[in-house]
Amino acid sequence: MKNALIVLLFLGGATVARAEETNNIKQPFEIQPSRHKLSVDLGYQAGFGGTFGSVSGLKVSGDYAYRFHRLAWFNLQVGNTFGFGAQDGPCVGSTASQCYRGGWDFSFAAGVRLQFATRVPVIIEVPLLIGVEVVYNRNCGDNGAAFPVIRPGVKAKYFVTQRVGIGAGVNFAFGPSYHSGGNPVCTTDSYTDFYGAFDFSLGTEIIL
Repeated sequence: MKNALIVLLFLGGATVARAEETNNIKQPFEIQPSRHKLSVDLGYQAGFGGTFGSVSGLKVSGDYAYRFHRLAWFNLQVGNTFGFGAQDGPCVGSTASQCYRGGWDFSFAAGVRLQFATRVPVIIEVPLLIGVEVVYNRNCGDNGAAFPVIRPGVKAKYFVTQRVGIGAGVNFAFGPSYHSGGNPVCTTDSYTDFYGAFDFSLGTEIIL
């Protein structure tokens, strides 16, 4: 009887030790209180590649995401860039002066956002979107639209609570753009150009 009691005590101690060891193993941090989340970002966009000016300036964007897989979310994004930047050509109406020609743009994109957990309260996101950029308010009057615009990127978000995260990210955008004819100072005929942009943003995400 005494030997049996010793064996039981030994087995019980071993089980407790294994449980404590398992609890001490760090598991990947993952947020899953809901399938829906919203985010708002503020940043700067630097345009490149446009023959008659590229859209650069302050960018505001918002995202809605729906989780349909452990690693993937369906993503909708809208944004607007309030353009300003380098003086890259003669001003319309005053060719003796140089003006920023890029204008403003409104963007809409959809696609997939891949999400990867880490061992700390940080989530790495990789958005893979495709969309349209409506370019307007250009100094030359050669407004237009870019489509399809490919928008890959990467973001890192630190969750201060189970539902609220803050973070930063970078995105690229590129595709063909189609413009109406502009002022004779720039061009008088409609034309096809290249739309290119890089942006850096800071934002907040709320899991609903």
